[in-house]
Amino acid sequence: MCSPSKRHAANTTSHQSSSSASFTTRPLPHILRQASLSVVPIIAGLFHLHVFYHAAFTFLLSLPTLSHTTPSSQFYLQGYLLERAVFLAYTFDLLCCYVFKVIPFSRCNTAKDIAGHHIPILLGLMPLYIPTWAEWKNVDPMVHNVLDYQSDGGALRYAAMYGLIKANGLGFFSSLNEFIMCFQRAEMSLQGVDQFQDEEGLKKMRYRFMTSHFIIGVELYFKFGIFCVFSIFGFVACCGLDQVWYRFFMEEVYAAGTGGGGIHDAYAYSIWYALRYMASSPMFWRSVLFRLFLLIMYPFMGIRTMKKIKRFHLDRVPRRM
Repeated sequence: MCSPSKRHAANTTSHQSSSSASFTTRPLPHILRQASLSVVPIIAGLFHLHVFYHAAFTFLLSLPTLSHTTPSSQFYLQGYLLERAVFLAYTFDLLCCYVFKVIPFSRCNTAKDIAGHHIPILLGLMPLYIPTWAEWKNVDPMVHNVLDYQSDGGALRYAAMYGLIKANGLGFFSSLNEFIMCFQRAEMSLQGVDQFQDEEGLKKMRYRFMTSHFIIGVELYFKFGIFCVFSIFGFVACCGLDQVWYRFFMEEVYAAGTGGGGIHDAYAYSIWYALRYMASSPMFWRSVLFRLFLLIMYPFMGIRTMKKIKRFHLDRVPRRM
């Protein structure tokens, strides 16, 4: 019969051995899962930083150097680089949600929140730009005819490139906000916080940079700029493109018709026929869908952001770094 001390030693030994076995068999999947919760959002954030780079530098900062003689090939390359970056970033976000089971954005709690934004852009807007940067002139003849138009000294051509660069650059300038949210998610996951709305969890985090009071403020005011400022400039740029397409129709199509093509004056001057001509262009429909998206979604998002800003100033999160 074993003494109490020997039984205690045996129990201790067996407990240590079982704990050791558990440590060697169970934590590895858990460690990999925790690593994925942090690493995957970082990768997603870098993809969105890549989008922001092309929107800001390849597109918007190229406007001051744009001229009537800027090669169309340069414009096509710019469009391809931005669209490729967006495709990679948005596709990886969806992979995060549905393959890796990781929500990469700090302010999103479900995959549906991200898919509801990304899928319409991937399947609705982006295919409409392909005929432009791929130089499929038979698919979108209007845009390419304008970009090849030199009869007015390149004025319409310049206006078209300027409007397209400005509208698309401002449209994806918001990727900086998505970059911030991805790195916020990584920082939270490293310290065991699952939701951005968990204010107590945020306060208990030991290391805070992307979730610091200052960065949250920058993120919120940048959101406000996206929904209430940049969107207005993007909307106006699309309206300017409509004027370019209409002017081209009046100057080139009408001139060709009256010069021997047999197009009647009532046809040439009819807004209805001008709209039919413009509606043949995928790029025109891209600008229409983009403006509808702005009108339907952005007022609501702007109001919601203003409420978050108000709460941000009322609920002072400790400024721990």
